[in-house]
Amino acid sequence: MKCTKKGFTLVELLIAISIVAILALIGLVSFRQVLQNSRDSRRLSDIRQIQSALEEYNADQHFYPVKGSSCEKGTFRIGCSLTDSTGNKKYIDTVPSDPTGPQYLYEPSGATYCLYAEMENPQNGFSLSSCTDFPNYNFEGTTP
Repeated sequence: MKCTKKGFTLVELLIAISIVAILALIGLVSFRQVLQNSRDSRRLSDIRQIQSALEEYNADQHFYPVKGSSCEKGTFRIGCSLTDSTGNKKYIDTVPSDPTGPQYLYEPSGATYCLYAEMENPQNGFSLSSCTDFPNYNFEGTTP
């Protein structure tokens, strides 16, 4: 009678586990980058939405809103609505916040303003020279 071995050797199992681990690591790194780019796209969309509301506000009021410490009428604050000083016209229901942590930064400066966001992927961030630099922020949006 012929005797056949059934099963895998220890070396075969180690090679298979190593290959699976390498593929999982590659997939995890790629997935992490996809998530970062997705959040950066949301940040860019939020900044554009905020810019649009600020421009509409400026067109009606002839100045940009001041930075507010609470949700007061005619002030700009993350998480609050942006309305005129009377509260009759709403420019944005809720000023969006960053998806993961550091909030967007709004700096009014007379007839202009600067919006800052911290992009996760350095390739998605860029800086304009017209605004003051903040060390943790790598994206600036300004008056169009």
